[in-house]
Amino acid sequence: MDMLSVIAQKPARVTRIIYGANVNYTFARQHLRTLMKRGVLVEETTRTKQGNLERRIYSLTQRGIDVVTKYQEIRRD
Repeated sequence: MDMLSVIAQKPARVTRIIYGANVNYTFARQHLRTLMKRGVLVEETTRTKQGNLERRIYSLTQRGIDVVTKYQEIRRD
């Protein structure tokens, strides 16, 4: 949920997710793949302005937004 909460703030690259959720790279990559398979996240690949580097940016799908919203409702109660 910490990883989803970081991405819910704004789409993020792996590094931002790692630092925001306080997890290691291996854990993050494994769970990002799982979350994408379950339809909670989507991965977009972009290029830098120089056009030579690809960057992966993760954002929530509608299903992911619903999961984060429900989780926040449960925590409030």
